[in-house]
Amino acid sequence: MRAVVYIGGSHLIPGLVELELNLPLSARKKLLVIHNPKAGARRNIFNATLSRLRDLGVAVAVRDTTGPGSARDLARSATETGGYDAVIAAGGDGTVNETVNGLSGHPIPCGIIPIGTANVLALEIGLAQDAETVARTLVEGPVRAIVPGVINGRLFLLMVGAGWDGRLVAHTTTRLKRLFGKFAFLGHALQLLWQNRVPRLRVVAEGTRHPASWVIVSNVARYAGSFLLAPEERLERAGFTLVLFNRQTRLGFLRDLVSLALGKIERADSIQSMRVAEVVIEGDPSEPVQADGDFVGYLPARITLANHSLNLIVPANRCAPTGMRPLGIQRHV
Repeated sequence: MRAVVYIGGSHLIPGLVELELNLPLSARKKLLVIHNPKAGARRNIFNATLSRLRDLGVAVAVRDTTGPGSARDLARSATETGGYDAVIAAGGDGTVNETVNGLSGHPIPCGIIPIGTANVLALEIGLAQDAETVARTLVEGPVRAIVPGVINGRLFLLMVGAGWDGRLVAHTTTRLKRLFGKFAFLGHALQLLWQNRVPRLRVVAEGTRHPASWVIVSNVARYAGSFLLAPEERLERAGFTLVLFNRQTRLGFLRDLVSLALGKIERADSIQSMRVAEVVIEGDPSEPVQADGDFVGYLPARITLANHSLNLIVPANRCAPTGMRPLGIQRHV
């Protein structure tokens, strides 16, 4: 089994070095599954995965979440009581986020059963959404050690957004997401676009201040599931890709959104992209912020790397990382 651990000092990011460890693979026999009963509409995958796990001789304990913070508390309790080979988040990216925060600083591996609205993490690690693959991965999949991001003291795996998407996430209810999936965001997006002023944000990165109307700090390649935002970004690659959308009109924002949807942000002169290790986002204190698709508070926001790694269970066919590159600014013009 291969794991990547970050320790010591590095010329890339102070305090981090990538090490590869080859560890003996052993099947996991006792799992805690933290299940969000309100997540998505893939209940058939959830039930089939549990059935397959039990067929494989795995002892599975299922705990349902009861509200915000519940997954975090259940995961934290598991680290205190011990006895599990892994803790599994069954839900969307928000459920995974809470679970990761509960496991913070502990070596117990985290796995996922993707049954949420977007499941960006599942796409990033190449986890096919069928019960057989998910079950086999949870039992036998290798562990990859990754360094999460931190926003105002809270861990995140995927991305942080402020501006238009922060507003959108803050105003889209769990009930709407459950009923309409991704389409729940579309209606709210149009409503927010025409009824609200353009966000005015200030971003400090690598010692430079930048204006923006929308900011994404990404730890992964994809945004919202299907949009390719940062093609070279990987969970195993320490640091973030900072994407700044600079247009100050609603029509301009729509143009940038089309560029993102078509995978052509590198051709938009209003969009900047750069590699960073730390970001500060400032603006109106009523401006909401999202992390991993959930509302996490308001500006200002300070985003850094965690000082510890997280053990994530990934599919056996997950490609090994090609290595980390030095941080630097790359402007797309």
